[in-house]
Amino acid sequence: MYRGLALDSRGKELRNIVHEGMAVKKSHFPVWHGTYDGKKYPAGTKALFATTDPLLASIYAQMNRFREDENLFLPVVLHLKRVGKDVDNGRARTIEIPHDIPPSWIEKISTLLNVDGQLRWGELKLDGEDGFLFTPYPSLP
Repeated sequence: MYRGLALDSRGKELRNIVHEGMAVKKSHFPVWHGTYDGKKYPAGTKALFATTDPLLASIYAQMNRFREDENLFLPVVLHLKRVGKDVDNGRARTIEIPHDIPPSWIEKISTLLNVDGQLRWGELKLDGEDGFLFTPYPSLP
């Protein structure tokens, strides 16, 4: 599963997600189709959305439509552990998570950064001092 986000460029929000997880109370959307666990939830229950499509997640990561400030943002794709069953017997592209996403669900973090004047996707990790290490993915031929 993948979750695309546009986070603050200083990394404060990403550090918080890595350490604390993602809070469902910050979601802009309620459950509307069905959840990954197949349970029914009361109308209006908020959900965090993920997708089985990494390209779709990368598109959401590059959109800052929910940012309240006009500062630069960091496009991030969280690679999440696969849990539960997909909606519609595995055919759904979106997965609704009606609770917080714990840090243990985050397997990897990808981000898009400007490297020597070229936008490059790569893996982002926290080092031992709460700083970030960026490793670009290999370029396509």
